[in-house]
Amino acid sequence: MQIVGVSTDFSSALPAAEKFLARQKPGFPNYHKKSGGDDQDFINAVDKNWEGELPFSVLYDRDGKKARTLSGKHSRAEYEREIRPLLN
Repeated sequence: MQIVGVSTDFSSALPAAEKFLARQKPGFPNYHKKSGGDDQDFINAVDKNWEGELPFSVLYDRDGKKARTLSGKHSRAEYEREIRPLLN
């Protein structure tokens, strides 16, 4: 299993996002949306049904196929419930 974070913050908020990540020290890689890119193009590339709400999670199965999306905040237990079947 691998977790990857993607920040969709505006470029003006990038320093704050990097400061947050430095404080939190997540155990997974984090990337930033291309600065100056079109937000709608990015949203469509992530998931054509995504309406831009955050947080938004995309779960993939072992074969790399998109299996599930989760919109909004969710507890660790909710994520585990969604992820476990994908690991089998």
